[in-house]
Amino acid sequence: MPQTAFTVACGLSLALLILPAPWHIKARNAGTILYIAWSFVGNLVYLVNSIVWSGKRHNPAPIWCDISTKIIIGLNVALPCVSLCIQRRLHQISRISQVQTTYDQRRRQIYIDVSIGLGAPLLIMALHTHYI
Repeated sequence: MPQTAFTVACGLSLALLILPAPWHIKARNAGTILYIAWSFVGNLVYLVNSIVWSGKRHNPAPIWCDISTKIIIGLNVALPCVSLCIQRRLHQISRISQVQTTYDQRRRQIYIDVSIGLGAPLLIMALHTHYI
């Protein structure tokens, strides 16, 4: 298996991505949670691809190829989008004039972050067409 190092690195990164997730879920950092989720999905796809395609010249999983391509296209849009969400949050923290935000303000910010971090990538994945 010539890609053993890559496969091990993907598996290790999956384990390391899970470690900080509970802290961010508890703090309700939507951008960071989405970043962890998209990174986890991307590493999982690359892990499966490194196992499925290792040393093969024929197509052993044609449907998985289509699914993983859509996910990777979404991933290429999702990571910059969730990075934008994190930067929005840092900007709000740096210019905050009041110490506490209300529940409605916090909920609205979470909705905005989720719509940016999930909406844009899912829209691109849905609108992407594959030309042969």
